[in-house]
Amino acid sequence: MKKPGSKVPYLHGGFTVENLPDGIIFKKPVHYGTKQPQAIMEKKSEIKFAINTNVNLQSSRDVTPSATCPETIITLLSKIVDRECAERVVTLSDKIKEQDVEAVELRLDQEERLNLNECSCYFEDNAWLAVGANIQHSTEAQGLIVPVLAESEDEEFWLFYSIQNPSKLVKASSAYKLKGYWLDQQGQSNYRLLNNHQDVVAIASLIKNGSYGPLYFSQRMEISDDQHFNIPEVFNNAILAALRSSTSII
Repeated sequence: MKKPGSKVPYLHGGFTVENLPDGIIFKKPVHYGTKQPQAIMEKKSEIKFAINTNVNLQSSRDVTPSATCPETIITLLSKIVDRECAERVVTLSDKIKEQDVEAVELRLDQEERLNLNECSCYFEDNAWLAVGANIQHSTEAQGLIVPVLAESEDEEFWLFYSIQNPSKLVKASSAYKLKGYWLDQQGQSNYRLLNNHQDVVAIASLIKNGSYGPLYFSQRMEISDDQHFNIPEVFNNAILAALRSSTSII
């Protein structure tokens, strides 16, 4: 067990937690109610982490984007750095440095923005942060579908629909509550909007990728109708890439 404040790879696994209070499973703190943290603290001296040394935890920084071909990645990175630098990092497994970043007020279409979330492996940390800080998001309210960290073991994420200002969404504090409606998975990639009950989710529960803030997909849905959403591959891949890199403080 590392010192208090160490990062815990909740979604990567590779460990088990022993001696938790009855009826409580180990998950991100934001998913607990008001009484569960107190019960955990009362047993903190008995709780142990068992590391599975046979599991290879792979950082997203070492994972090559799965959905995009090298030329597509080079073209996308060329909006951020010069073409020569983009070709070098893709073909030679080099890293983009902060001083290489040329983009200011970076404007990307939806597919480019989501594909970029798979490309953190090509950036040094400071460069990745610089790019995230320069991406421009719409200041107009629109329909957004956001992925939420799932609390069930058989699902990696849930989807939630809201009318929201994208720029406000990515800058919101962790205490901010997002109003909207859940989408119920009907098949492997098909979801149905549950429009009969409005709910709220905390920004802290949304899946995000570093400095980019919460992931989102822009799509307006009519609340009064029977609405279905087929998750695009680019959005699904961006979510999975963010989950691979997800760590939190315990």
